Amino acid sequence: MTSLPVNSERGLVAILALYRDGTAIEVGKHVGTESEHVGMGFLLSDRIALTCAHVVNLALDRDELALNPPADGTILTLSFPMLGNAELRQARILDWSSPGYDGLDCVVLELLEAAPSEAGQTILAIVPSEDIEDSHLLIYASRSRKHPGALLAARMLGEVGGRWAQLDISGRSGVQPGYSGCAVWSREQRATIGMMVTRGSETDGFTGFFLPAVRIADRFGTHFPKEIRRLQLRWQIAFTLSALLLFVLMLVHFMAHTGSATTWLAPWASGSKDLAAFFGAHVFAVFLGPYVMWHALLHARSFASRPWWQRVPSPFGNRSAANLNNTRLGALMVMLFLLFLPAYAQGVFLDQTFVDHGRRIVANTERFAGISKDDAPWCAPQEAKWCQADGVGIWSFRLDGPYFDHGYQIVGETCGVSGPCQMVTFFPLLQPAILFGGTLLAYGFFFLFVFALVFPWPFTLTATQKNGEH
Repeated sequence: MTSLPVNSERGLVAILALYRDGTAIEVGKHVGTESEHVGMGFLLSDRIALTCAHVVNLALDRDELALNPPADGTILTLSFPMLGNAELRQARILDWSSPGYDGLDCVVLELLEAAPSEAGQTILAIVPSEDIEDSHLLIYASRSRKHPGALLAARMLGEVGGRWAQLDISGRSGVQPGYSGCAVWSREQRATIGMMVTRGSETDGFTGFFLPAVRIADRFGTHFPKEIRRLQLRWQIAFTLSALLLFVLMLVHFMAHTGSATTWLAPWASGSKDLAAFFGAHVFAVFLGPYVMWHALLHARSFASRPWWQRVPSPFGNRSAANLNNTRLGALMVMLFLLFLPAYAQGVFLDQTFVDHGRRIVANTERFAGISKDDAPWCAPQEAKWCQADGVGIWSFRLDGPYFDHGYQIVGETCGVSGPCQMVTFFPLLQPAILFGGTLLAYGFFFLFVFALVFPWPFTLTATQKNGEH
């Protein structure tokens, strides 16, 4: 689908009048004399299409508001406006909801033969209300098979009664007869967010009403793929800033840990490579790592109907749907530099800081009773009040002295080798638990993100979405 023109993302179809023995039959008062076109629809896969129930009624020469579904085995005929209506397909009714104010006025059609690949497909997306209300939308429809069709720009106003939502149409013409069933398409979301149901006749069609995607998915969602967005567009900038900041800070600390320019790169580490790793572990675990990996997972699940490389968030652009321009190479670069390498560096930092059995945690002998410098296994040169003590380690502390009041420190690797000791305040048990916990959380999000790339993993509808999203 990605190699097709933009219009193919809308999967446009037209619903035609009843066919008998391969010959089109116009149905009098319901159809203009120039064409058997009665309404629009859109493809959600190569064999599944949606349209309005009242459009199906017109195509079958039934009363427009007939509530009962047509007889089993009834066949409809579709054409593809963006392909010049040259190819036709037949379809049967797979599921039905009655027309009118009290019904959804929606029908699921199953094509008997797959649609031409050039016709494309659209994705039905349920998005946060904040991203749709007052946004700019497009609808495309035609009034006949010989009509080239028209694109109408529309602005979303919000939901109204009857499970519908309202559009205001801009331009010189409004919604016309024959437009029912067309997709309401969002450029920002790169998806269909609803289906046109009726026009405001008292406004000459400059007001229109559509069935939001959430209503369609709640009733018919088992028949076709759909996307449920858990990302608001405004949060994409948060991923951009957080992911780039995480990469830069982890790179700085990794270079300070492995190189010779530690003092210049990370002056807060006081020239200690071990302390550079210690501070780097905090950068990843305390906030940035879990958030970046969680956002990547959220993006992959929000765009679950797209190719895998479009499920990878991009640092370029401030809108979620802008990421859908990702190429395979771009997606791999994001995964390597913004996700995998920071996670790898974190593993190195934790191994160096806490897994190394030579790591020294010292207690302040002036704050604890019973710690004798003469009996201590080791005391810091030039910092004699800081010594190792029984019961004090990475995962343990003493109960007979202060815990949060500058009672413990972690010692850098240069202490006792050259120059003054480099130490920073440390909280045994609590601090490594937070660092390992945050790291495991981030790693968990990362592995779930990879899973969502390999196996599409869409969200499911919640009660909140059914009541407040489109």
